[in-house]
Amino acid sequence: MEEKRNAFDEFSFAALSALGSLMACNEVCRDQRAVMKINRFRAWLMDLKPQANPEPNLPFDGEPKAQAAE
Repeated sequence: MEEKRNAFDEFSFAALSALGSLMACNEVCRDQRAVMKINRFRAWLMDLKPQANPEPNLPFDGEPKAQAAE
């Protein structure tokens, strides 16, 4: 099955790649504070991306999980 890609996926991939390249350059590597800021932003950006297999109905505490129909 072919995976669908949208503009958000494309732009976030490009941004994450660029952030990785920035962190690899000497100017950023020397500045620990810059590395921490980029890492925080990178984590935030990754959290925006929807999960591949999210569980739509998570049970509450104490509620049994319904078995999936086959």
